Amino acid sequence: MQNLSTETTTEKRVLRTYSDAERFKAVALYVNLGTLTAVASEMQMSRETLKDWKEKEWWKQYERQIKNEENALLSAKYRKIVQKTQDQIIERLEGGDTIVLKDGSQHRIPVKARELALIAAISTDKILGIDRIQETREETVSIEQRLTMLADEFKKFQHSKSKPVNIIDVEITNGVQETQTQA
Repeated sequence: MQNLSTETTTEKRVLRTYSDAERFKAVALYVNLGTLTAVASEMQMSRETLKDWKEKEWWKQYERQIKNEENALLSAKYRKIVQKTQDQIIERLEGGDTIVLKDGSQHRIPVKARELALIAAISTDKILGIDRIQETREETVSIEQRLTMLADEFKKFQHSKSKPVNIIDVEITNGVQETQTQA
């Protein structure tokens, strides 16, 4: 997908074509630098061109893609931190805390009750939070499945051929029923 943009200088107008890679780079720079002015300076292009691009749907798609990728990287790093921290907590719960004695030697003592209670409380809260997230995801899937089934039924209804309906016109006058059939 090529985009034609006009760059204006004081001497002449220059018609420039930007590749998809250049447009993607502009969006990535914007996500990292935060301003169109900084991107324009870095890419040596018009801020007005970038301003126009920023309103386009492809810009929004690229921006979402870049942010999703960055979020996935951050999530992986935080998961690694959490895993290492949890491993250390388990090791300390099983083996005790290390203390240094006056002679410089190290000795292990059981984890104090207050710390155990805090670890248990925080862990319980986290487990419950994870369970709630899972339940919400399952509910969302269930709602999406129901909506999909409804959409399918509406499509069937829309594409079904309607059958002729006989309409019976009934009129009651003076207690006598008169019937007329219309097709």
